[in-house]
Amino acid sequence: GSVTLPLLKGLGTEANTATLVIARYTRDQSVDAFETALSDSVFQVMQAYWDLVFAIENKKVKDQSLEVALRLLEDTRRKLDRGLAARIDVTQAEAGVASQQEGILTAEAAVFGASDRLKRLVDPSLLQDVVTLSPVDAPRVQAAELDEKIAVNQSMEEALQRRPEIRQLRSQMLSQDAVLVRARNDLLPKLEQLLGDMPSNGTDRPEPAQVERTPEPLVRVLRKDS
Repeated sequence: GSVTLPLLKGLGTEANTATLVIARYTRDQSVDAFETALSDSVFQVMQAYWDLVFAIENKKVKDQSLEVALRLLEDTRRKLDRGLAARIDVTQAEAGVASQQEGILTAEAAVFGASDRLKRLVDPSLLQDVVTLSPVDAPRVQAAELDEKIAVNQSMEEALQRRPEIRQLRSQMLSQDAVLVRARNDLLPKLEQLLGDMPSNGTDRPEPAQVERTPEPLVRVLRKDS
């Protein structure tokens, strides 16, 4: 059969495979978007966990502060009985105890709030039952010999290589390049060359041309008898 060869519009591998390239980058963007959503979910859980750790540790600090305020109040009352302190000193110590008790109530509310947020992210069904979350991992102490500037630079390089958001933006840029290649090719006029018949012999190669040979004419030599 005949073969049509495009000369302008539709010429070249880039123009003909642009749709395939765009679909491939679109698939990569979908995978990167899924990884981004998954990473965000993990980050939210980790953040909620450390918020709970902080709230619990803050509650411990408030309890210790209340113990100190109560000891101060007892000492001030004994001094008042001995005549070594004024009544106003006792009043101030009592106000300090009341302030620390209020701080404990606020810290307890923060613990409950952080615990509920973590439950909601991990398993919302935990909110229906009385379940107490007890963090196991404690915050790590930063090494004294750690160079903060070097650590930040390394983290930035790793983020640029591994973050799915960066990969998704790169895929979008490459996809737009393929769209631009296809659009530029579509602007070209349609010009095609029609090749002749190329019979097939079952392979990718055309059959050799059949050449018809014309029979040689018979030449009769007539000789005259001398």
